[in-house]
Amino acid sequence: MRTVTFYSYKGGVGRTLALANVAEYLAMFKKRVCLIDFDLEAPGLNYKLEEKTGKDIDIPYQKGIVDYMHYFFVESQQTAFRKNLKEFTIDVTFPNHKHTPVTYIPAGNVKYADYWKKLSELEWHKFFNEGKRYGIPFFLELKARIEKELKPDILLIDCRTGISEILGFTTSILADHAVVLGANNKENLDGCILVMKSLAKSENHIHKKPLKLHFVQTRIPYPENEGERLREKKQLKDVKEKLDESLGENTIEKVLVIHSDRELLWEEKLKISGDRKEPIVQDYLNLFDAVTDGFLNRREEEKLNVIIKAEELFNKAYRERGLNKKLKWLNESIKLNPTPNAYHLRAIIYKGQDLYNEALEDYEKAITLNSEDALIFYNRGVLYNSDSKHEEALQDYNKAIELNPKFSFAYINRGILYSKLGGKNEEALQDFNKAIEIDSLSDKAYFNRGVLYSNLGKNEEALQDFNKAIEIDSEYADAYNNRADLLRKMGEYEQAFQNINKALMIDSNDAYTHSTLAEIYAETGEETLFYENTEKALELGCPVWEFIDDKAYDNYRNSPRFKKLLAKYQNKADS
Repeated sequence: MRTVTFYSYKGGVGRTLALANVAEYLAMFKKRVCLIDFDLEAPGLNYKLEEKTGKDIDIPYQKGIVDYMHYFFVESQQTAFRKNLKEFTIDVTFPNHKHTPVTYIPAGNVKYADYWKKLSELEWHKFFNEGKRYGIPFFLELKARIEKELKPDILLIDCRTGISEILGFTTSILADHAVVLGANNKENLDGCILVMKSLAKSENHIHKKPLKLHFVQTRIPYPENEGERLREKKQLKDVKEKLDESLGENTIEKVLVIHSDRELLWEEKLKISGDRKEPIVQDYLNLFDAVTDGFLNRREEEKLNVIIKAEELFNKAYRERGLNKKLKWLNESIKLNPTPNAYHLRAIIYKGQDLYNEALEDYEKAITLNSEDALIFYNRGVLYNSDSKHEEALQDYNKAIELNPKFSFAYINRGILYSKLGGKNEEALQDFNKAIEIDSLSDKAYFNRGVLYSNLGKNEEALQDFNKAIEIDSEYADAYNNRADLLRKMGEYEQAFQNINKALMIDSNDAYTHSTLAEIYAETGEETLFYENTEKALELGCPVWEFIDDKAYDNYRNSPRFKKLLAKYQNKADS
């Protein structure tokens, strides 16, 4: 088991983000990885992992490394360990690497006062320098238990900033390698050198073996021209010379760099598995290569190169606008390394081409590879619904909501389906209400709840919801159309005309809008315009024959002209 401690003299240099990137890439190699958050005063490794996995990491009460240490040092008075180390761990799965979850040992649940109380009672100086000094045996036992019970290939430790006992035991007792990150200023560099001087001495390590040190210079802007490239080269040369002078020549083989990245300044995210053309990705890959030197064999590297090539093709397909090229890149990506994301994207394309069976097959393959992605189930539900397989669609919407209880679109689509199934109006209303609770600016939720209210004869409630949908999206043609239809039923013809005209201005070729306009003309006695717009609606594909029970058709329902017009298009639809 290789053990790597990530340390920074000061905070804000991207230490935890660098560790999380390395962890994800190791998972791509199918390596068993264990992570410990030893930044006990400000733990935050879980946030970096949550960003990539897309799921909140629920840290149970009293289930972290602080609780584990407190039991030994305080509760048992240094006489007993907790029996099961596994109960203090959380399995974290990265997308596309579901079969190699990362084992995460959090600091503990900082939301509880009990965590801070326990932390304050851990007297490090006493444990290492007074009495029986059980500090060293404890951490030797911890490392042995991690290796025996959790069986990781590599242990990554996120160490707190500054000079402390935690730095001592995470490096001198636990680690084989130490990654030291420092920002581009004299204070950071001097502080890092002070620490590395101690780390570089074999006599300061429990096994009397030298610690492999890596130094990473951070917060350097990307050079945008030759002058800046030369400036960066000189800066790194000067740092290397200072490190050699202070620590001994080539104690640090190479000064690594993690540049400033504008996207990461806006939103921290794991980038290492992204497009290799991005400079920040190359920075993280260089760090990964350094800490895994001699750890990975050639076969593993060759396999990963295939995976990387497949991801490059997937990213190329994702950005490509041309459909044929998009499918070409996706097919090549899937041939190299089938992933749920690639199958998912291809399924969406197939659906757009009305290739139902091909799309369904790809959705099933995507789900086989990743049964925890709510979006895949949701989109398969949309596919089932398009083929009138309502029960199958309902099952998929249910699953999507189970996996992501805050998935507002899944509630909306399930609500629409409930309203179609008959006798499920109450369930439909609950789903629309839930979608609005999740997203109070969801125009689709207000619109569909308005449709439900309208069908139930609750005109005032329906009108309020259509108003709200239009308030959120002033170009929502369907909302104007349905509001016009509702106003027509309420006898407010002038307002109905205003709304239907607005809908036509937004989309003049919408079949249902012309049908609504025809119905308004029918009730206002404009027979010529009624027939003109009814035929236009039929031409555009609106099944007007499904609506003839409406009172608007009272004067036309039995008309030979009207029946002949309907029959003409109904026969076309049936054929």
